[in-house]
Amino acid sequence: MAVLLEGRWESLYNNRIPPAIREDKDVGFLASGESGKMIIVADGDIIKNQLRSASTGVEPYPLGFDRYTGETFGNKEFILNAMNYLVDDNGLISIRSRELKLRLLDRTIINENKLFWQMFNTILPVAIVMLFGIAWFIYRKKKYT
Repeated sequence: MAVLLEGRWESLYNNRIPPAIREDKDVGFLASGESGKMIIVADGDIIKNQLRSASTGVEPYPLGFDRYTGETFGNKEFILNAMNYLVDDNGLISIRSRELKLRLLDRTIINENKLFWQMFNTILPVAIVMLFGIAWFIYRKKKYT
């Protein structure tokens, strides 16, 4: 059971704080907030994973998985959709349904240039650090002699 609430809510502190604080410009107290949204779910276990004992310790089952029936419920999808609705990002829901096309690298080019890129990524950073160290040494030697 869940309910969606939308609207403006009056501050809990509206009639509880002194007028000096309520009317102070530096505090910026608002008697009622802007329009907002809340989703209230009756059971907190909707976002709780069941656990299983394993040789490496305790491991969680996927969200919404029932270990007794072996069935996966839509808890994860509900939480994702609820969060997307609350942050008012309608574009996020359409992005999830979009397909990604993977652009794989050409294996022949990778095999031909493998050694070059390995050396480039291992030797070049070390050489740059060494050059910076030598330049810093020369700079300090000139400055303090």
